[in-house]
Amino acid sequence: MLYLNQKMSDEGTRAAEQFTRELIDATLQYGSTYYFPYQRYATGAQIRKAYPLLDAFIQKKVVYDPKGVFYNTSFDITGRGK
Repeated sequence: MLYLNQKMSDEGTRAAEQFTRELIDATLQYGSTYYFPYQRYATGAQIRKAYPLLDAFIQKKVVYDPKGVFYNTSFDITGRGK
């Protein structure tokens, strides 16, 4: 678990997005996963590599929750929003 402090500016956000993606790549390089943080900086490819069953989960979710009542913004990055 890391605690990161970032500047609350466009530049700070871009920097945080970049170093977060680099940290995720380093984690994936060792066959591990990462926790979905509040900031969704991971790419769709990074998410799918860390969580290879995510698409199957989302497909089942659509079957059991077709109206998207149980929604999480983390689904947006997968291209499978509500």
